[in-house]
Amino acid sequence: MIKVIVGYRLKEGADFYHTLRKLRSQAMQFPSFIGAENMLSDKDYHILALVSTWDKVEDRRQWEKSKISQEILRQAAPLLTEEPRVITYTIIPKVRWFG
Repeated sequence: MIKVIVGYRLKEGADFYHTLRKLRSQAMQFPSFIGAENMLSDKDYHILALVSTWDKVEDRRQWEKSKISQEILRQAAPLLTEEPRVITYTIIPKVRWFG
């Protein structure tokens, strides 16, 4: 299982919530998508993160390459000051925590 954190730096006054709803609703159609949360920085309200959980990294990569994902992000580009930053983490099973 993986967690993907996509960081967005928004322009002043940008309403990015419609984009987040579209990304989530479309991602829900892809295999192994588990869920997502949106987070807003408490230090800088221009920084927003979308954290999604996927069962398989391959499925997340397919979503990222998909036409629908690319189109949504192309439409949202005018709302951003820079390219989104993407970091993928593999979740370590709790069993490994105890030896």
